[in-house]
Amino acid sequence: MMFNEQSAARGTYSRYDAVGPRPIHFVVIHATQLDYFQTVERFTTDNGVSAHYLIRHHDGAVTQFVNDQDVAWHAGNWAMNAMSIGIELEAFIDQPAPFSMVQLRALVRLLTSLTDQYQIQRDRAHIIGHDNVPAPTATSAPTMHTDPGLQFDWAWLIPQLGVINPRLLPPVIGQPIVSLKNTVSLYRQPDQQAPLTTEGPAWTRQLSYGQLFECAALRPDWIGIWYNGKLAWLQAEAGIGRPESGLQEAPLSGPISVTSGPQTAAAKLADLPDEYRAVVLDHLKGPELVDCAGHIELGPTRSAQLIWLNHRLGFVPASSSPIN
Repeated sequence: MMFNEQSAARGTYSRYDAVGPRPIHFVVIHATQLDYFQTVERFTTDNGVSAHYLIRHHDGAVTQFVNDQDVAWHAGNWAMNAMSIGIELEAFIDQPAPFSMVQLRALVRLLTSLTDQYQIQRDRAHIIGHDNVPAPTATSAPTMHTDPGLQFDWAWLIPQLGVINPRLLPPVIGQPIVSLKNTVSLYRQPDQQAPLTTEGPAWTRQLSYGQLFECAALRPDWIGIWYNGKLAWLQAEAGIGRPESGLQEAPLSGPISVTSGPQTAAAKLADLPDEYRAVVLDHLKGPELVDCAGHIELGPTRSAQLIWLNHRLGFVPASSSPIN
């Protein structure tokens, strides 16, 4: 893997000076929407944005801008910045083939190294796109980034990390549902003529590869799941079902308050109703990371459970998460 280093501008990241290693739970994958040299200029100029790594399109060369232990400003959500490593892929997501195979293979090698080194889980709850990052507030969700976009092949990437796709069984109400397809449309009713779940962009009304949601209802040829506080419907087809092995924990049950992060000041994103059920993806516990003039200080210890709220993740503070 071709590798080089450049120093990000000092005003684009937070230096981790605290005792002990930074807790890293996520890798966030981005697409630059700039060419390689424009991205280098952006990260090395005091623009208030950076990423840990950039992978070039034509040859897969990897450039590191921010030390893994420092907090790059890449996610648009401080909580996710604090807990993640950001990887930018040189790409324009509106082009017919935005990612090159040599670039994606370099991404696989980098992800393999990072997940080994920091014990990051190799699944879609922990290796995510910028489009999966929780919005910092409920009202800011429509302005959040949509990269790496619908053409990014999650169904190819995750198995390349040595993950074996689960055997799928028929869906059961009250059990998780997973899709092994890159995109599956969600409807408001079990009918292809029914409106989609939202009026927004396509990525706000689709199930993506590896996401886990609770099965809420079944109809002939249709599966109902709890999604974004409501019942959403997808067609029962090959590549969608109940994973044979996986999470055994009981789901979170409503009422649930979902926030943008585990920290005290995290904004509320949604209040989920009494009948709602959500699959618990992880239990996160650790100190808050607080930026003080570009340096990290450790705050109080917080704990939260991780769920898919919709196409984006959400956090459920431990104090507000009753379990069935």
